[in-house]
Amino acid sequence: IFAGGVVAGGPQAQPSSCDQTMPPLAARIVAEDALAPPAVGLAGRLVGGAVMSSFMFGYSICVLNSCGELISVNFEWCGNGWQSDCIASRGSQGLINASVYLGAALGALLSGRSWFHALGSRTQLVLSDVYFGAGAVICALSQGVGTLIVGRFASGLGLGISAIATPMFVAEISPRERRGSNCAMHGVFITLGILASIAFGIPQSPPPSGLGETLAGLDVWYW
Repeated sequence: IFAGGVVAGGPQAQPSSCDQTMPPLAARIVAEDALAPPAVGLAGRLVGGAVMSSFMFGYSICVLNSCGELISVNFEWCGNGWQSDCIASRGSQGLINASVYLGAALGALLSGRSWFHALGSRTQLVLSDVYFGAGAVICALSQGVGTLIVGRFASGLGLGISAIATPMFVAEISPRERRGSNCAMHGVFITLGILASIAFGIPQSPPPSGLGETLAGLDVWYW
């Protein structure tokens, strides 16, 4: 007997093959957790190495904020061994600070070129670290404003390249489940670099306030 298109008293409808094979929600969550990548695996270690460029990014921005006036005294830009606030000193400090941003602009521009992009983000990160290291060495050996500008410009090149290459590299190597948190490390390590550059300047003294004061110890460490 048919009633509304259904056989009355007939056998109950059997579940489809999809219903039989679909795992319950709890089992699905357990399976996904079992396949989740480890927090610190190969990709995590590679991310840890890559974000060192992010750290240098932040460090290079603020490393001279705490010792700019000490540099002026050390090189006697005001014509004596204690004064730091003069037109020559302000101009030299401005050029040194501006050179890192000029280098960063050029480094970012290079990152957008097709031939440079073809190198891959890993090679770009290596190049940025080379520029960071070269800038530090040049500044450490500098004997005047010219070499300081060159050293800061080299660090700026590394800064501009790493600003683009680091998040790209991290996104490429990170598993889907860790990609968001790993990419966030780029910004975290930039701020840690800024914090470190300022903290390293805390032991330094203010610039001399009179003719009888001289620089010694950490006050002459500026790179």
